[in-house]
Amino acid sequence: MNNLDYREYYRRNLPHLQPRGATFLINFRLAGSLPAEVVKRFRVEALELEGRLSSIRDEKEKHLLRNNEEQRLFGK
Repeated sequence: MNNLDYREYYRRNLPHLQPRGATFLINFRLAGSLPAEVVKRFRVEALELEGRLSSIRDEKEKHLLRNNEEQRLFGK
């Protein structure tokens, strides 16, 4: 049996269940994949955002700005 043969159930470190026709989520560990200077720049941007947010009194406006900026940063 090669690695591409279908098995509905198998055991390695944890039991794996793979029903036919199911949708699977695959996670990747990305720790250390960004250069340190990029991570540092993102942290500075996040701190600047927190500073801008602290000056906004309207909670709805604050939430909207936070959401938009988090999406922008995530997209980077």
